[in-house]
Amino acid sequence: MIYDPCQCRPCPFCGSTKVDPDFADQDEQYRSLYSVTCPDCNTGGPWVVGEDAAIRTWNSRPTEPLQSVDCDGWNTSPSRGQSDAWLAGRARPCPFCGHSVFHCHGDPVAQSFMIACASCQCGGPDKPSREACLEAWNRRPVEQSL
Repeated sequence: MIYDPCQCRPCPFCGSTKVDPDFADQDEQYRSLYSVTCPDCNTGGPWVVGEDAAIRTWNSRPTEPLQSVDCDGWNTSPSRGQSDAWLAGRARPCPFCGHSVFHCHGDPVAQSFMIACASCQCGGPDKPSREACLEAWNRRPVEQSL
């Protein structure tokens, strides 16, 4: 099924309207997982089953800036329950789920870094340094124009 990119809200990080659902992966039951992605800043929304669900999830993010969500009891394993130390208290809550537990994925050689939400697995935007990535994560031009 082909979707009109205008069905999707603009990217929360760069404001691009060129976002579109894209095949992401398969889960353990071999269901196709999709995520709405932004080609301009390489942001990807949460992975969900089906293109329609990916669009609904992308579009259902709050229009108001999110407050931090208390993650106590959510998942206390070190890999998913704790943010990378340098992000603690510096990154705004996830624009999709509101959690404040993040990891920074990056490749210093390729100069490509991305912040990922440990709860819903959205990630982005792709930037050449950790600090530039954090600055772009926190900017949110779409929220500022509301």
